[in-house]
Amino acid sequence: MGEIYGVTCSKCDNSFPVNIGHGMAGCGFFEIDDGAGKPYFYSYIENDQTLADIENILKAWDDVTEDNKPHAWRSEWFGHGSAQYLCQRCGQIDNNFFFAIKGSGGKYMPTYHCSSCNNKVALVELKRGESGAVTIKSDKPRKWHCSKCENDKLIIDKNANHIMYD
Repeated sequence: MGEIYGVTCSKCDNSFPVNIGHGMAGCGFFEIDDGAGKPYFYSYIENDQTLADIENILKAWDDVTEDNKPHAWRSEWFGHGSAQYLCQRCGQIDNNFFFAIKGSGGKYMPTYHCSSCNNKVALVELKRGESGAVTIKSDKPRKWHCSKCENDKLIIDKNANHIMYD
């Protein structure tokens, strides 16, 4: 379950959608999709290298399981699903599939790059308060700014582009 919000820069009117929610929270990471005959994660991970990494881990590590609590600051989240990744270079927020797996060989979490400038992005959590203000939670302090003009006054539109999905 999740929501899509419209975000607009207060200075230049740049706008973009941001998904806030879990997505795919109802099925297990390794659960088999009867229609596809493969685990559900194949339908949600678009990066071929990430899929290859998972396949190699499944072959090499013993007792691979999903790590449901990979970050203490994400404790209210499920172990996998839609997540926001912030680029500190250009301010772009991308929505990617978040997960972590662990086993005898250690722990693995995917690395993503910005869809705008290809910089490595950081996992963040966006929280919208009753006032409409959005706070960013992360393992380190992060700055969120407009990807076009670097203004840090971004507005979450309470009405436009707000839909529920599941």
